[in-house]
Amino acid sequence: MVWIEFILASGIVIFAGSRLAYVGDKLGDVMGWERTWVGLLLLSFSTSLPELFTSIGATGVLNQPDLALGNNLGSVAFNLFIISILDFMKPGAFTYKLDPRLLFSGVFSLLIMMIFAFFLINPLNFGLWNIGADTFIIFLVYIAGMRLTFLHEHKNTNKKIINKKKKKEKSLKLWLSYIVLALIILSGGLWLAKTGERISEITGISRSFVGALFLAFATSLPELSTTTSCIRMGLPDMAVGNLLGANLQNLAIPFIADIFFRKGYLLSHVSHIHIITLLMGGILTSLLLLGIIYRSQKHFLRMGWDTILMALVYLTGMFFVFKG
Repeated sequence: MVWIEFILASGIVIFAGSRLAYVGDKLGDVMGWERTWVGLLLLSFSTSLPELFTSIGATGVLNQPDLALGNNLGSVAFNLFIISILDFMKPGAFTYKLDPRLLFSGVFSLLIMMIFAFFLINPLNFGLWNIGADTFIIFLVYIAGMRLTFLHEHKNTNKKIINKKKKKEKSLKLWLSYIVLALIILSGGLWLAKTGERISEITGISRSFVGALFLAFATSLPELSTTTSCIRMGLPDMAVGNLLGANLQNLAIPFIADIFFRKGYLLSHVSHIHIITLLMGGILTSLLLLGIIYRSQKHFLRMGWDTILMALVYLTGMFFVFKG
């Protein structure tokens, strides 16, 4: 029965995700936004809602900080693994086609991961209102990163001239569609996370690995669905922007989870095994950035060498998390 639920929830998320990519593209045109920014903020926010609510439930209801952090950091790694899947969908190398402006958000992701790794090894045992100073600092860096990314994305861009009345009518309809689809993705993603947790209970695997694999996969299915739809529509920049934006939000979500965790400061109550997942995310992000910079068109068996290496790093990292 649980597997039937998993399949049904997956179907709902896949359908809503494919429609969300279409609506996001149209909304970006009407609002005059760059497609990379549509992916970084608009799509990534809606597809990251399952991770947010799953992490809040793991800390606030279940009192399982390892499950919450494993979900967020595992989603970061899995989202980057999705790029290998995207590359496989289209023959030839993938990253050389991407807009170099995506480098900015990728570099900020790496910066936050380094800060995160430092606080995982040396958590700050002080804070305010039971919220750790470490997760608060990470959240502030995230806010600064999103602000600077927005300014960078809109630097030297020509604003589209659209009739105001026509723009208002179109935008209202598209915003309504976006909200409805986001709510459907949220419901389906939470259902996926719940069934994924029940499947993990049957297997009896550690919570860190369950969060990094089962919950990360379940809550990242909206990203997978939306990005594959973007690729089919010929929008690779929006697809990768969605993944990088979702990763930035996943790195900020532990601050929200810390608010609901009442047994102390979140990072002071988690296993050091999460450093492996975080290191894996850092390596995968670096490989993506190198692929965008180097812009090689060499490929092997439909995939670029950089995305092949990303797939191998992800699979190897998950093996070490499982062994740990």
